[in-house]
Amino acid sequence: MTTHTAKLATLMGRVEKVERENRRLKCAAALVVLIAAAGLLMGQAMPASKTVEAEAFVLRDASGTARGVWHLSPEGGAALSLYDPAGKARVQVRVDRDGAPGLLLFDPAGNSRAMLRADRDGAPHVALTDQTTQTRAVLRVEPSGSPGLVLYAQTGKTRATLYVVADGSATLQLSDKAETVFWRVP
Repeated sequence: MTTHTAKLATLMGRVEKVERENRRLKCAAALVVLIAAAGLLMGQAMPASKTVEAEAFVLRDASGTARGVWHLSPEGGAALSLYDPAGKARVQVRVDRDGAPGLLLFDPAGNSRAMLRADRDGAPHVALTDQTTQTRAVLRVEPSGSPGLVLYAQTGKTRATLYVVADGSATLQLSDKAETVFWRVP
């Protein structure tokens, strides 16, 4: 029986050793899984980039109505459009495809009524329109620094112009319905 007891004691020692090694392996595997899970969670919590990219961003009010859109314009530029509660565009800030910046104001019907723009060369101008979107007045500063004002009839024809030229002299002229100048100074 001693041999049997010795064999049993040896076998018990080997089983205990295997169980210890098994516990160590289980702890090591649990630690690896825990580290991997923590890495995944940290990777999701901290974005790789702080840049958000899209073709448009829409701002909606509590009822779901679009009140603003930052988007690419059909002409190839970028624009920020703001809408009234009825969903009509009222203001647009934009940069055209050629790099010219502009600000447009719209009436409640959605018609462009005023525009402030700087051309590619940097020359600013303001255009005002009537309710039919016909241009009625333009104020512009040429790249040379010379300012000018042009007033138009409802037909779109020039009726009055006032310019200050580079030498400091001014020109004022008035035109009839056929755009024929009938008065000019100097």
